[in-house]
Amino acid sequence: MIAKARLDALTDGIFAVAMTVLVLDLRFPPDLHLGTGQELIGALRELLWGPFVAYAISFFVIGLRWRTISRLGGTRAHVGRTYVRWSLVHLFFITCMPFSTMVMGRHIDLAPAVWLYAANTALAAGTAWWLVRASEAEEDTGQTAEANVTMPVLIGIAVLSVGVSLLSPRLAMWAYVLVLLVPALVRWRGVTVAG
Repeated sequence: MIAKARLDALTDGIFAVAMTVLVLDLRFPPDLHLGTGQELIGALRELLWGPFVAYAISFFVIGLRWRTISRLGGTRAHVGRTYVRWSLVHLFFITCMPFSTMVMGRHIDLAPAVWLYAANTALAAGTAWWLVRASEAEEDTGQTAEANVTMPVLIGIAVLSVGVSLLSPRLAMWAYVLVLLVPALVRWRGVTVAG
């Protein structure tokens, strides 16, 4: 058994760092030389439609995951090995998000960048689902119903983005905007969300 508070601290720290590191890739190319206000506006537009879209979407996807994970574990002071194991696997995929986001932001016109990001998203969602199952096996906190909605939706959005990337990689990231509909879908499905 491991103290749940210790695992919660590690989880919060990793999510905070991952969400913060995402923004570090928002920068102009080092060889960019701007001479006019119009050139700056053009450079900002290029940054906005590439790396910033990837950053913003990743920030909210990770935030949604943190929200779900932060409610796991219930009131118990200690958690078992299975819960800890799935927590660490899930955190591994969360720590990979800044890398897949960076690749996506820098190569938004290339379908393999979308595939990498989608794989990272789907694997993190899948391990989060197993983490919820491990948590519920130790103490029923009522999180399974929500996870049974949110995790398949996240995986479905990732698959949708891969499909869109075959037609237009630049538009594929916009599939993740559907993440904003997840709370409404959870309410519509009648899932009670604690906290």
